[in-house]
Amino acid sequence: MDAAERAAQREEQDSELHRQQDHQKQKQEEKKDLWLNFLQAAEEEEERRKTGGVSTSQGEAELEEAEIGLLRDIIQSLVAEMVEGKDKVRMLQAFRIPISGSSASDLKLAYRRAAMRYHPDKNRNVGIRQRLFAEEVFKTISQRMEML
Repeated sequence: MDAAERAAQREEQDSELHRQQDHQKQKQEEKKDLWLNFLQAAEEEEERRKTGGVSTSQGEAELEEAEIGLLRDIIQSLVAEMVEGKDKVRMLQAFRIPISGSSASDLKLAYRRAAMRYHPDKNRNVGIRQRLFAEEVFKTISQRMEML
């Protein structure tokens, strides 16, 4: 293999690496946009509910099963991304749960707080987006609590 062939091969590898990096950046941007859209829609839904524009049950009735399924899939991927590669403490911090110390009892107490905050029964009277998010976070927290 002469120098020209090696240079061409190196150039091809570099271009493939750049394509992969661009693809990863694009996927991250798409996820970020999904997350921002989710938060904006949840805030708008909450505002409409507070001002009497649409009740939670009316808002749910307008959503078809396919839309709810798609929304659930988006939320599952967002929650999975939030906890991916994080230890127990950082996962709780991602869900805005304060931790007073680093002992096992402090960690269990923080998990209990998180479970109470995101429990499906506590989030019954909120919008569908917030309820689905709370359900998914509760499932994730429950799975991690079992590992303690």
